[in-house]
Amino acid sequence: MLKSLKMKYITFVRHAKSSWDSLFISDYERPLNTRGERDSIFMGKKLFELGYKPQLIVTSTAERAQMTAKNFAKGLQMDNIIIASELFDSSSFKYLVVISKVDNSYDDIMIVGHNPILTAIINNYNRELISNVPTSGLFKLQFDVESWDEVNFNSGKLIDFIYPKMFENEL
Repeated sequence: MLKSLKMKYITFVRHAKSSWDSLFISDYERPLNTRGERDSIFMGKKLFELGYKPQLIVTSTAERAQMTAKNFAKGLQMDNIIIASELFDSSSFKYLVVISKVDNSYDDIMIVGHNPILTAIINNYNRELISNVPTSGLFKLQFDVESWDEVNFNSGKLIDFIYPKMFENEL
């Protein structure tokens, strides 16, 4: 008898455009700039319109990532956000560690993180090489697994890749 697998979905979001107004703020503390605020709010609302329904957002501890996560959550009409220090200045292995710790009652999560890690992850799934996941850009992967600790970046299927410029006429 075949075992029925439950699907898990991860939407990876690159943080929105950050501010470089002050040379005295560390990379970690940089907030969003005006465009970053606009794009992240817009993309959260757009995802809601498109039927995205993440049950949990996991974000990097960096200020710009947390601000992005909050703006996406607002647009998605949800507020379940947790912070993971492993997502800042990280590796794809550390992303997998964070994913493996997610409660299995969640089937659809969002991770707000950073490049170049996100571009490396999407390029495992895309036929055409993507040179850069744009700020506020995202991609969604589907995994045929029952548990988050079964997720690895050699499996899964790319089911969506969107970014703000795709909706320029709506911004």
